Amino acid sequence: MKKYFFALILITLSVFANAQIQLSDSAKISLMTTSPWSGAVYAVYGHTAIFVKDDFTGINAVFNYGYFDKSKPNFLYHYIRGETDYILGVVPLDAFLQEYREKGVEVVEQEQPEVAEKPAAKASFLSPLVRKMLDEHQLDPDQIQGTGAGGRITKQDVEAYLASPKKESPSVPESKTEVKEKPVQPAKAAPAITTCA
Repeated sequence: MKKYFFALILITLSVFANAQIQLSDSAKISLMTTSPWSGAVYAVYGHTAIFVKDDFTGINAVFNYGYFDKSKPNFLYHYIRGETDYILGVVPLDAFLQEYREKGVEVVEQEQPEVAEKPAAKASFLSPLVRKMLDEHQLDPDQIQGTGAGGRITKQDVEAYLASPKKESPSVPESKTEVKEKPVQPAKAAPAITTCA
């Protein structure tokens, strides 16, 4: 009977392990940080979990890698030594918030700010030879048009850039501003400083 029970558990776990969900582009991932509370030794510094909300897939859950069995023998001893077996707990957001609300603990959601995607710098796609050539000639890779795969700068691109006529930077006309000298005033004598002993 035990064999069948364990076989059923293994089959169930393998099904869930293979059932990965692809998040949509509109999914929101943020940190849920709780303030410290004095109700337990493991909560002295607070806690952080990951919140995932995706309306497209229906996920609205907190992934909390901080669950453990407090009833194990010598729990506190093992916790302090860092020998606690943690497991990942996944709970709905409402249940996560309710747990900390009941303890009187503040929960703060820390969202990642929206960042405009920036194209990768050309310098990250340079071969060692091209990087050496750029360094030797003190060239900026952003000034060179790459003709390699994906716009990558090749040795030939650097050589062509070095062979091309250099563009002169526009000269700034000299200023014809007159400088009038002011007469120098004699400095006033500083007051004497006295010290009391």
